[in-house]
Amino acid sequence: MSKVYPSAEVIYKIEPHPNADRVEVAYIIGTTAVVPKGMYALQETVDFFPPDVTMSVETADKLGVTKYLKTDVRNNCKVVRATKIRGVVSYGIVVKSPCQRTIGEDLSVEYNTGKYEPSPDSKLIAGDGATSPAWFHEYTEIEHFYRNAELIEEGAQVWASEKIHGSNDRVGMYVDGTIHCGSHHGARKEVDVHERVSTYWKPVVALTSLLQELVNRYNLPVIVFSEIYGPGVQFMHYGLKESTFAAFDISVGGKYLDYEEFMVITSKHGVPIVQTLYVGPYI
Repeated sequence: MSKVYPSAEVIYKIEPHPNADRVEVAYIIGTTAVVPKGMYALQETVDFFPPDVTMSVETADKLGVTKYLKTDVRNNCKVVRATKIRGVVSYGIVVKSPCQRTIGEDLSVEYNTGKYEPSPDSKLIAGDGATSPAWFHEYTEIEHFYRNAELIEEGAQVWASEKIHGSNDRVGMYVDGTIHCGSHHGARKEVDVHERVSTYWKPVVALTSLLQELVNRYNLPVIVFSEIYGPGVQFMHYGLKESTFAAFDISVGGKYLDYEEFMVITSKHGVPIVQTLYVGPYI
């Protein structure tokens, strides 16, 4: 599971806010945060709380950031969220470091923070859990980009796509034609004990021909990873009247297809994919 945690970081650049006089924009590792004007200095070490970090109400009050955080009623805690402040997105909370820090130091234990996990939608979880074979692996857990921006070489060809607000779905086919479906962390039966068809099995019809072609070509198990979204999935419906899906990656024998092959095979079989935001050299 990807880890989200507060850490000690250096402010390496400060710029004026284009639309506000009392705040400015601080650059921290690979991201930005809106901070009070004049409170922080260039090269100052601060405690940085990125989006999805959770903390107790008591900790939020002590840090003086309660009004900037969302409330998770189910877990009785506060959640750091990215927010737009006068037209500039602030990706986290910045506070003064109370003592000397080591750059990159994990502060989750000190602040007793966790990672926000949204509660499952009761309408979405329609199938009982099923046995998951070894080849039916989960999608790669990717850490936040801003902590790992240097891992991609400058000039490398990249594909940036939209992150849809939905639920991760995977549909896989073994070399014998057997199909398995599931959410991010678990396989699902096609029909549950109440005779309800699992939401995670709904993309199977649209994906069967693609899966079969790749299985025949490589003689390896294939998994299509997609995002299910729309009514009944999370709270954003995207103007749809019923849920649908969009593929974002394909695994063949545990290895992910490159961009070109992914685009060709999905186009050939009419499989919807996530929206492309950028294709080109990493800069």
